[in-house]
Amino acid sequence: GQHMTQLDDNGDILLAETLDWAQRVIEQAKYLAQPCHVVVANPPYMGSKNMAGLLASVLRSEYIGFHSDLFAAFIARIRSLLLPGGQFGIMSPNTWLYISSHASIRQLLSTKGTRLGGLVELPLSGFKGATVQICAFFGAASKGAGPSHFVRLVREPGDEEGLARLVRESSRMACDSEYVFIRELSRFS
Repeated sequence: GQHMTQLDDNGDILLAETLDWAQRVIEQAKYLAQPCHVVVANPPYMGSKNMAGLLASVLRSEYIGFHSDLFAAFIARIRSLLLPGGQFGIMSPNTWLYISSHASIRQLLSTKGTRLGGLVELPLSGFKGATVQICAFFGAASKGAGPSHFVRLVREPGDEEGLARLVRESSRMACDSEYVFIRELSRFS
């Protein structure tokens, strides 16, 4: 960032535009590097087979266990940014709930001072514009243990009003039901 201010575009419009873009990227990176009290995100999704060589290499070396999809690395990064007691809310593909290549996400959200508060798994038609089945979940950087509140709506019709009503109803339930499950996430690791 400090060196950017010393660069001169010498009147070159293309260079000026590039320098401006680079400065904005540096400013955004500063925000993303600071510890946070709250992080809310919808990380990008990209399987490792679609990644360029450099991105795949960085994920394999810097995000071991979270390198099979870009969203997994983002979840690990989001957790690392939280201050003690900080909270997170994430929307991501639901695949991390089921497949072995995402066991690291399940372990991260059930151990290491992280508490998953709740999760809603939506049907494919549950979120307009989504091309994958997603889930939304929240939690905190907390050593507190206890069960999480899972809401599984994958078999429900995809109308948004009906799904929103079911989510509201489920938040008041303290025990298992047709689509609410109170479980320790560690049972799924």
